[in-house]
Amino acid sequence: MNDYSKIGSAIVIGDCALLVRISVFDVRTKKNREPSVEYHDLDITNKKQLDNALRQIRPQAIIHTASPPPLLTDLSLYLRVNVEGTRTLLQSAQEVGVKAFVYTSSASVVHDSVSDLVEADETLPLVYLPVQREYYTNSKALADQLVLDYNNSMDGRMLTACLRPSDVFGEGDGTALAFAENAASGKYKYQVGNGQNLFDFAYNGNVAYAHILLLQAPLRSHIKAPEGDMVVGGETFFITNDEHVSFWDLLDELGPLQGIPQIQRQQNLFPYSGTHNSRSCGMGGLDHLFGSKEIEDDYFGDQIQLHD
Repeated sequence: MNDYSKIGSAIVIGDCALLVRISVFDVRTKKNREPSVEYHDLDITNKKQLDNALRQIRPQAIIHTASPPPLLTDLSLYLRVNVEGTRTLLQSAQEVGVKAFVYTSSASVVHDSVSDLVEADETLPLVYLPVQREYYTNSKALADQLVLDYNNSMDGRMLTACLRPSDVFGEGDGTALAFAENAASGKYKYQVGNGQNLFDFAYNGNVAYAHILLLQAPLRSHIKAPEGDMVVGGETFFITNDEHVSFWDLLDELGPLQGIPQIQRQQNLFPYSGTHNSRSCGMGGLDHLFGSKEIEDDYFGDQIQLHD
C-alpha cells in the first residue's frame, strides 16, 4: 500500500467493528470488541456528544454503517437515526476536518419492492415513499442522497461516497444465523414460487474490503487529483459477489454450515387473486406499511439482480 493510501485514523459508526477495526462509535459497544480498538458509546443524533468525541479523535476518515435493523414499522425511528443522525454526523465531520466519509447504503434504494431488477446499475434513480414500500429503504435512500450532496471536491474539503451492498451474509452475521435457525424450526418447508428467480448477495468480507478501498480512494485524491473514472467523490457503488444465484439455493447452503440438514421443501405456486399480504412474499418486497398490495404478476416473487 502506498503511503498516501494508508488510513491514519478512522471511525466506524455502528456495527461495532465488524467492518473495520480502528475506533468505533455506537449506541452500545459491548459486542464484537477487540483489544486494540477504542470504543465510544454515544448517540449519533446528539450533536454535542458527536462533537466532543470527534474533536478528541480528529479522524481522517469515517465509515457510517449505523442504522436500526430492517423490518421495523417505526418510520419516525428510521428518519431520526438514518436521516437526521446522518445529517448531524456529516455536519460534525465537516467541522473537524474529516477528509473521507463513506456511507453504507443499501442496494434496495433503487428498488420499489415490487418490480423486477435485472442487471441494475448505479444510474437508476433512488426510490422514495410512497413509491417505495419500505420504511427502512426509504430512509436509506434519503441518507444516501444526503451523503452525496455533502461531497466537496474543493482542496482539503470532505469527499463523500456511498456503498450499496446487496443482502450481506457471513461470519458474525445475525441474519444468516436466523435463516438457519428458522430452517431448523421448520419455517422453510414450503417454497413460494418456482425458485428460479435470481438474487445477488454479498459476503461480509467483500463488503468490508470495499469499505477500505473506498476510504483509500478519497484520501489519495487529497494528494493527487484523480482523472476520469477514477473520481470517487460524490459517487455510489453497488457491492455484490458478482454472482447471480437463486435465493433458495443460498438458504440451502446456510443450513448445513450451521449443522442443520438441508430442508426438503414443497414448491407452491399461488395464482393471482387480487391482493395478498406482502409479508408472504419472502424476500420479494416486504411492505413495511403492513398493508396489502396488488400483485400484478401471475405468481409471487421478485427477480432482483444487481450488477456492480
